[in-house]
Amino acid sequence: MQTHELRYFISAARLLNFTKAASECGVSQPALTRAIQKLETNLGGELFYRRQGRIELTALGRRLLPKFEEIQRGLADITQDAKLAVEENTTTLRLGVVCTIAPTHIVRILGRLREQFPDAEISIQEVDAPTVLGLLLTNEIEIGITAQPDIPDEVAFQPLFNDGFEVALPDGHPLCAGDVVELSQLEGEPYLERLNCEFDAYFEATQGRWPFKFRMIYASEREDWIQELIASGHGCAIIPGSIKCLPGIVRKRLVGPEIRRTVGLVSLRGRQLSMVGQSFLRLAATHRWTIARTP
Repeated sequence: MQTHELRYFISAARLLNFTKAASECGVSQPALTRAIQKLETNLGGELFYRRQGRIELTALGRRLLPKFEEIQRGLADITQDAKLAVEENTTTLRLGVVCTIAPTHIVRILGRLREQFPDAEISIQEVDAPTVLGLLLTNEIEIGITAQPDIPDEVAFQPLFNDGFEVALPDGHPLCAGDVVELSQLEGEPYLERLNCEFDAYFEATQGRWPFKFRMIYASEREDWIQELIASGHGCAIIPGSIKCLPGIVRKRLVGPEIRRTVGLVSLRGRQLSMVGQSFLRLAATHRWTIARTP
């Protein structure tokens, strides 16, 4: 049984068409057909019913398909592990960072990492929290920094720091008079939606259904746009406590309920990291993540 025979069978089983499967696998249809026939001979039974103009899986084909897919995933993992083993002697790091944290501390860690690996090639992707996990699970990054209430079992999560959500208000807004802002006080207020914010995910994970609907007047993925709008008096927004704010913005602790997020390192369990990746994890885990809150 050859690995290419498994690949041809899985493709044909998914597409239910030998011609399309051959095109997907980059071989001629006769070559794909011969390989599948050889596989059937070795297994002692047919994997497909050949109908006029179409094919269907036999009972044997349906039974073996998930087993062959598992083998294919295992082979892909072996290939990836081999690639990472080679990278242990190289200086590369693919890093994914959630876009709702300031780069200050990460830049300091990268500076210390550069001292250890002067020739390191480091790529940084700044994306939203779910995308960090997606990039990790598809091996597009080696390590991530993210904040998300639900972490898949195959992902190792190491907390770095914890901060609460606050309300960012234009200076002079009536809600600036108090020490805190109740969530219910935001009902009816002009609201600026930070599209990459993790607040919704943490609220729903801890509180369930929303008690009211915000009166959203602007929405943006850009933190600078949202803050300029707040400072100009257009409305308010919910922000993490660790985000720095522009002059003209007053921030108040959000309560009723108080919602907090945990920012941490993510990596795949059981996956061998490159030398640079291992060093980055150690430096980030021992770094003093003192979050300087602006007034």
